[in-house]
Amino acid sequence: MQAFGITAQVPATTESSEFMVLPENFRAVEVFAACNTQWRYAGMTGTCTGLDYTALSAVMAMLGIEDAREIRDTFERVRLIESGALDAMREKQS
Repeated sequence: MQAFGITAQVPATTESSEFMVLPENFRAVEVFAACNTQWRYAGMTGTCTGLDYTALSAVMAMLGIEDAREIRDTFERVRLIESGALDAMREKQS
């Protein structure tokens, strides 16, 4: 959301791990979740560098995403989620 200049209103505490996903982002969230074991790590410290895009492509194919425009759109949305996840991981390590 930050990439689009949108500020989220998040409660200080939450009892639920549920969250709303906008319909246009559902496929990307589905793909991202399916790639949860496909992270790449580098160096002796095991620094996470991002998702394995080969696996990402395979997951999209397995989920039936075949239209070139949908593939590009989903890929870009997954990259935004990935960027946020990497930021959160780096923040947690600090």
